[in-house]
Amino acid sequence: MPTANGDSPEAPPKSPPNLRRKQQGNTADNDAKRTELTRLRSQANQLFKAMQNAVKARDPVPLSSHTYREIDGIHLVYRTSWGWRATPINSRHREFQNVAGAAVLEWSIIEEYRPRLLMPGSGAQYLRCLLLEKLHRIVKTSYVTKSKVQFTFVDQVVHQPLTGEESFPIDVMLSQLKEHLSAKSDTMTIQNIVKVFERCPLAWNDLENENDAKFPAVTTEIDRLLRLLAKVCAG
Repeated sequence: MPTANGDSPEAPPKSPPNLRRKQQGNTADNDAKRTELTRLRSQANQLFKAMQNAVKARDPVPLSSHTYREIDGIHLVYRTSWGWRATPINSRHREFQNVAGAAVLEWSIIEEYRPRLLMPGSGAQYLRCLLLEKLHRIVKTSYVTKSKVQFTFVDQVVHQPLTGEESFPIDVMLSQLKEHLSAKSDTMTIQNIVKVFERCPLAWNDLENENDAKFPAVTTEIDRLLRLLAKVCAG
């Protein structure tokens, strides 16, 4: 005989397979996030200790030591212009923890996008090559050296020199950027005009705003004119 929920005694209990798979997926994502968070905390703690060792009164170990080269964010702190070594002793522990955490987080972001940004043939790679060329000229004219100076960037991305065949149309890209910024400014101006009418009770369908709406609907005619204004300005 069927039971109270309509299933026969022989039938196995119904289960939501899709929901169960979704829960498993969420669990896997959460585990991955916890693992990454644990790793970041460990790196931040190592960087914090390295900073403390670098400012010890006796036998300090500089951040440039090979002992620390595998710590995330070490290059960001080592090459920063901020005088973190001069931090007062009474606030050093807190300041170093904050800086270490921020450096590790920034380094994880750099590793996520910077290598792709500087891929051969990209605009960023072309600009970096031009910068290195200018730096080499400055060093060559300012210092007497027979060997070519090797420059490294804080992001530690291996530099890929230009082959001499490719070129990046920087003038074209700058022109497109200016057009984009101009269009964005025009859009914001139009939006500000629209907001003026949206906040004006004379433009509302309900002059009294009896429903106490946060953004009362404007009249059909006002809406049509605002759309026409936006269309004309957009060209």
